[in-house]
Amino acid sequence: MPLSLRTPPAALPIELAMLKAELRIEGADEDVFLQTLIAAATRRVEFECGLALIDQSWRLLRDAWPRNGILTIPLHPVRAVTSLKVIKDGVALTPPVTHYTVDLSGRPARIRARPGFPQPDCGLNTVQVDIDAGFGPDPSAVPEDLRLAVCRLAAHWYEDRAGLEDCPHLPGAVRALLAPWRMPRLGA
Repeated sequence: MPLSLRTPPAALPIELAMLKAELRIEGADEDVFLQTLIAAATRRVEFECGLALIDQSWRLLRDAWPRNGILTIPLHPVRAVTSLKVIKDGVALTPPVTHYTVDLSGRPARIRARPGFPQPDCGLNTVQVDIDAGFGPDPSAVPEDLRLAVCRLAAHWYEDRAGLEDCPHLPGAVRALLAPWRMPRLGA
């Protein structure tokens, strides 16, 4: 189920000053490198937990609507479903909102087809769902434990540059911070 980023977040979940305080760095000599570490740590934390930390827009593509009638969205938190299209008889249709129900409160967020929902053609990418996801527009909206996980991971990578390639696992402190946010991944 391809998921592609349409609009990236406008900010990172931690400020440079937070990472510099964690590392006890005062100068600006490594600011660019530290910003790169923050961005990389953010992507890793989001990947590990299926999260969008700062508001961003995504497109979910599916080859068919699930047989059980419920499409799950593998990203959290989903703030809005902004567009839903299905390809039927070679034409992109936007089903009326009366033909489906959106549940954004659960994890995962879900879309349930209702009577009258058009069944898409058999083929590639015949279902297209555009979503907005994220905790909010700026770092203050991101839960503190997730911000701390990004900071600790970036700090770990800064302090152990040689070991970065040899150790694909997250440090224990970061794993502990992320544990409540992980979603079990079922099947392939």
